[in-house]
Amino acid sequence: MANRVEIPACRQLEHKVHDTSVVEGNAHEQKVEEERRRAEIPTEKEREAGKRRGSEQLCVKRRRTRTEGGGGEVGKLRRGGWLTERVSQPGRDGGRATPPPPTTTTTTTVGNAGGCRERTDATRSSTEKANGTESGMRESGRRIGRKRRRKREFQRETKREREKKRIMEMAEDYVNSGSNMQRRDTQDVIDEFSCELSNMRGKCLDIGSGPGNITKELLLPILPHDAEVVGVDISQPMVNYASQKYSDEKRLSFVVLDIETSELPSDQVEQYDNAVSFYCLHWCNDIWRALENIYKLLRPNGKMLIMFLGYHSGFEAYIRLKQYPRYQSYLQDACRYVPYFQRRMCKDVRASLRKMLEDVGFEILHCSKREKSYHYSKQSLKNHVCAVNPFIKRLPDDMKDEFVDNLLSEIMNQNVLTPLKSKNSLQEYLILRYYLLIAYVQKPPSAV
Repeated sequence: MANRVEIPACRQLEHKVHDTSVVEGNAHEQKVEEERRRAEIPTEKEREAGKRRGSEQLCVKRRRTRTEGGGGEVGKLRRGGWLTERVSQPGRDGGRATPPPPTTTTTTTVGNAGGCRERTDATRSSTEKANGTESGMRESGRRIGRKRRRKREFQRETKREREKKRIMEMAEDYVNSGSNMQRRDTQDVIDEFSCELSNMRGKCLDIGSGPGNITKELLLPILPHDAEVVGVDISQPMVNYASQKYSDEKRLSFVVLDIETSELPSDQVEQYDNAVSFYCLHWCNDIWRALENIYKLLRPNGKMLIMFLGYHSGFEAYIRLKQYPRYQSYLQDACRYVPYFQRRMCKDVRASLRKMLEDVGFEILHCSKREKSYHYSKQSLKNHVCAVNPFIKRLPDDMKDEFVDNLLSEIMNQNVLTPLKSKNSLQEYLILRYYLLIAYVQKPPSAV
């Protein structure tokens, strides 16, 4: 008998494990190969479904990466109208086969080639369409933005035009309805001092020229032909109106200047040979400063003719309206619009003015107080009040008519309606009394 060699128990266990691993390895190889076959070769049922779908993908589990060359030979098999690209891996036929990694083994199953092109074209078309839509939306947004900007610019321009038109209308109203009394009194003073005015040569300053109608129509014709007139006013709208209306007059110009300013422009000091002012200085809050500035503007030996209100009964209505609770917030500065000497309640306004002029440095050539009156119909008084009243523009629109009516009532309560005969009928007029202060002075020749 052959000698039996006993294998130790540990070696027997190792041998059994080795045999088991070989069996398991062969089973694993067979399983992998079976899976590869099922993945690569479509069944009859799949081929029929592929024919029906045309360009649809045969199996959603397969990767759609096209592979050209690479890890093995590419074999092309046509089955039932489907083109299958199979990559054969080395080591597949001998030794221990291993499943190919996903990155090297790729199976791409594509349907009809025309279907692919159609999908590509459709995708490109949809992309271009989306880009075109987005571009169109951007262009539409730009158009809307431009339209909105134009609309805002138009609204701003329209607002400026409306404001300009309103200012022009206010100036026209003042000229037509608010300056009748001023025009008459200015004409009287110009006639009285026509000899003095006709000798005012050189550069003449008109202080408080307003809309420029008095300057152009009454003052300029009586001055020498070589005289030049510069109208100044604190109101920019009034200066704009006058500059536009009388732009064709070479001897006449208009500029903005506050005669109460604490610092005069250096280029204006001692630049004028003469100065006049009609119906302006009673509006000054500090008439002393105004007279002092006129003194500085004049050259040595320069002359000045001024005329302004010392008292007017109609302005008392402002003080009384201020007591109305409804108007208190709008008339806080009502006293500011009452003539200077009237609000200060001077007993002898002529003496007060004379002393003020002398203290400034002027030589007094004439100083007087003139009693005056003016007849108004109810309608003409209303037109005058609306043209010169500084408070109406502060009030809301729904209070303006009521305010004007109350103002007229207060004025008429302090004055008596007098029946006067006109050419056509007997009509009632309201007589308002007031007085003017007139001064004609000269800056000394030796003034420093």
